[in-house]
Amino acid sequence: MLNPLTVFNKETKKILTFSKINLLFGYGKSGKTETLSNLNSIFTGKDRHHLVNGTQTISGDFNVFYLPSDEGISNHLKLSSKSLIRRMINESEFSPDFHSSCQMIQKGINVAQQEIEGIVRTILPGTKTNISDYDRPLDLLLDNMSISLEMDSSSEEREELFSLVNALAKTTKNKTVVLIDDFNNNLDEESTINFLNKISTTDAYFILTSKKSIPQFLIDEETRLFAIRNNKIFSLPSLEKLVASSINEFNEYQTFEEYMISQGYNEKSGIAKIFAEYIRNDELTNILRILTAKNPRISHERSKNCVVIAPRTKEEENLYKKIFEMLEIPL
Repeated sequence: MLNPLTVFNKETKKILTFSKINLLFGYGKSGKTETLSNLNSIFTGKDRHHLVNGTQTISGDFNVFYLPSDEGISNHLKLSSKSLIRRMINESEFSPDFHSSCQMIQKGINVAQQEIEGIVRTILPGTKTNISDYDRPLDLLLDNMSISLEMDSSSEEREELFSLVNALAKTTKNKTVVLIDDFNNNLDEESTINFLNKISTTDAYFILTSKKSIPQFLIDEETRLFAIRNNKIFSLPSLEKLVASSINEFNEYQTFEEYMISQGYNEKSGIAKIFAEYIRNDELTNILRILTAKNPRISHERSKNCVVIAPRTKEEENLYKKIFEMLEIPL
């Protein structure tokens, strides 16, 4: 099990805690991309305003994969310097035969270069030829290599890229952090479920943003849940703690003693856990609809102007009110 990562802001003194799988939900243009870009700077050591687990990060402390929302596998088939496939090849261990072949390529290029230079000098005696990367045969091969992959849709592009990142995350030695913007933008529900199941088997931290809700049963007690609104990030407690808090806070008590007795009952009876499971399996995904809506509203009346959250019980209503309060959304 991976230890949590704490990110401390030196200026605001605020701390964000990340676990293995972290989901950052927000509406369009809420600040998700900027937040992920800032985290990329923090984990790659480019930022000097934050500490990770109490220390200033430098380049190489974390193995970071940062995938923008519009990026697919085709961006990496070109084998440019930013290509993850090229990165995978460069970090691979090659056989003795490969190294021997590279030496032969280098020697052959050197002989060919000398002959070409001799031909040119018969006309222009002062010239000198140069072949870039001839002393780095692997780079020479990759610069002139093309890779193709048959894909029928943008969702396949995204899924193939995720498969590549998963494979890389399993082989790296340093702590790996994978940052993916709008991770489920082109994925259907089944593909989203499969992806989240796959990443749970790696030893990497995943920080994923999304403007689309997902099945709430995928958010277990180990998953960290965040909301982004107006470029501000809010950390939410686990669902069970959130439920317990809403039950204790919104019940009406005559005395402090009644409050303490009720709180103790809620903790020992397991009622909060039962209600949390009910919410987790809510097919309406009302919690995530709140997190991904710009102007949500708690109501039983339909509206064409905003996202309406319709609670079915008083307990549900109290829970949603608690989330509105935490996210600074007016009721």
